[in-house]
Amino acid sequence: MSKGTRFENKTRRFCYRLSGNEWIKVNWKAYNEKYGKAYVANERFVKGVIHVFEQWGDDLDGTIDLASGSPRRLESWVQSHNAILSQAHRNGSSRSFLEKYIKSTGNLSRLCTAEANRIRPLSRDRNLTDFLRNETESQIYTLESVKDGCRYVENLIYQIR
Repeated sequence: MSKGTRFENKTRRFCYRLSGNEWIKVNWKAYNEKYGKAYVANERFVKGVIHVFEQWGDDLDGTIDLASGSPRRLESWVQSHNAILSQAHRNGSSRSFLEKYIKSTGNLSRLCTAEANRIRPLSRDRNLTDFLRNETESQIYTLESVKDGCRYVENLIYQIR
């Protein structure tokens, strides 16, 4: 567009003036204490839940293993769920097994709902950076989607059994 004009060999720059925005000094240590640690803990929880669903995708009847460092409440659920599976493998599947399996998936769903509710106030905090707000909201969405995932798993286990 500049060919044949007086600006042909000159660099032209433009910018937008940001008005009404002020820089705020942030104490990153305090910010990390309040927001960063909660985000990282929730991220580990979400990754653990996703890992559970990946394993279910491979084998609904298989025991679940978690990576080390997974949150204790998720490890506790996995131990309980694996106990149901090992009992079914020893005694054979039955109506009782299906009821316990369904209850276990419901427990995972409730665990995820509780985790989403725990982190939700953090996502609404005005002092949270946009990046962490978006990440936290994404985590909440994933955790809330577990209900649908658990229902899907329940339907699959019915079909298999």
